[in-house]
Order: sequence, then C-alpha cells, then structure tokens
Amino acid sequence: MTITLAQFKKFANDNDILWFYNKPKWRDLTRGTSNPISLLKEAWLDEMRKIYKDGELDALPYWMSHGNWHKAIFEEQQKKEIQMKVNVEIAKICHEANRQYCIDNQLKTHAKWDELPNELQESIVFGVSKIVNNPKITAEEMHESWMEYKEVEGWEYGDEIDVAARLHPNMRKWKKLSKVERGKDKLFLATVKREMNA
Repeated sequence: MTITLAQFKKFANDNDILWFYNKPKWRDLTRGTSNPISLLKEAWLDEMRKIYKDGELDALPYWMSHGNWHKAIFEEQQKKEIQMKVNVEIAKICHEANRQYCIDNQLKTHAKWDELPNELQESIVFGVSKIVNNPKITAEEMHESWMEYKEVEGWEYGDEIDVAARLHPNMRKWKKLSKVERGKDKLFLATVKREMNA
C-alpha cells in the first residue's frame, strides 16, 4: 500500500506532524525526494525525541513509531469516523428521550434535533462520547464532565436556559440538582448504554 503526501496531510494530526511539515525547513527537506512521507516521518520522530524523555515515545500512536504506520493511519481514521457517526445517532436518540422526559415532568424542552444550534448538538455528542469511552462512568461524573465542557465554552449558572447569554440552571454541583434534573442525567446514561449494547 502506498500513500501520497496529499493523503498524508489529509489524515495526519494537524497539531503534530503537519505543524512541522508547514515549516519551510521541512518543505525543503522533502522537496524532490522519492519518498517524502517516510523522510518526513523520521524527521518528525527526531523532533519528538528531543521533546519527549526516553521511553515516552512508546506512548505515541502505533503508526508514528512502528512499521506499516501509513496503513494504520487509514484504519484509525476509519474507526474514528464510524464511531463518530454512531455517536451522533445515539445523541439524537438521547435528545429525543430527554425531550419526552422534560415534557412528562413539565420542564422546559429543547427544540427537535434538526432545529438545535450546532453548539448544542456538539455538547450532546460530547456527552455520548464520554460514556462510550468510559462505560463505567456514573451519572454524577458525567454531569461534572458536562459542566467542565460548558465552562470551557463560557457557560455559567442561570435560573433559566439562555443560549445567547450562555446561562444554564444545571451549571451547579450534582448534589444541588433536583431529583428530576438528576433523572435527566441518569436517563441519558442509561440510553447511551442501551444503544451501545443494541
């Protein structure tokens, strides 16, 4: 299997190898060579060895430090893309379950999935991904993770949801949530786990 430099640039991590590639010295290094990707990989690993202590390179992704790395790029990318599609579908199911829960408990209800702002969709997918990557996570831990995610996005506590002002009534510790609000997190967790095992 062969891989072109264009393919490599498409699938490699923008924050590591391509960061080095975009430097003029790396462009000069690979210009005119018959195997620019192999040369670039070795140059990148040399740079990593200067940054990482002895032994820490073992923690790098398989394709960065072993043979057949170009094939592993595609395999890893394909797995991520497939899992992301699955996570999005689970997120849609979770959102609909949450909407029905809110209706049943006379809580403020979000719009349907297709009408949600991208930011809210991404927040729900993030929650799904946390559970998929750590099936043993508890509803309380999931809530804390959700709060951290929201805080990074600039959200704060508010009496009612206000997307424009980035206010949310659930931006507080688990113990301060009402039983009904905790139920939303527990429902979310149970729905993801059910769909994972479907």
